[in-house]
Amino acid sequence: LQPLTVTLAAIGNCHLGPNGVADGESIHALGPDGLVEQDAQTPLRMLYRAIGGAPQALEFDVNQTVNGVWYVFGTECNYRQYGQWRVWDTRNAKWITTGIPCQLPKAYTWNHVTLEFQRTNGQAKFISVTFNGVKHYINRAYYPKSGSGSQISVAVQLDGNYLQTDFSLYVDKLTLTYW
Repeated sequence: LQPLTVTLAAIGNCHLGPNGVADGESIHALGPDGLVEQDAQTPLRMLYRAIGGAPQALEFDVNQTVNGVWYVFGTECNYRQYGQWRVWDTRNAKWITTGIPCQLPKAYTWNHVTLEFQRTNGQAKFISVTFNGVKHYINRAYYPKSGSGSQISVAVQLDGNYLQTDFSLYVDKLTLTYW
């Protein structure tokens, strides 16, 4: 299979309004044959714009369904509640803290995120998270659930605070490498 590169440039103004309804909350990238790619040399860039403690977390997900199995590579920087990166345990439907620190990104600056994971031994394995050039190894694996169809999707989600205070996130150079 020859790799396919999908780049989403200047996906902008993901906005969480006062009623908690988001405009552009999830960004999905699908290529022909369901292949979407992330080039590790061109990490996701995000420009975060917020007022103080507006966000609860920033979530980055890759979902893949293959051969009747649904793998969720859910990761989030939950700085308000835990101050840590968390990963999604699909079978048990819960977030797991990693012990890896996660700080609120500096507003009005570009931040770089690279997430590495793989399907191995029937599990979704979270390998590492690199934020602004600092790499931390997660090395945790969780069992998937059954699913149908064949797809892969990428999503960026804004999680607001308890007041659902407005904030924005601009995403640029979002790609996924798949092989």
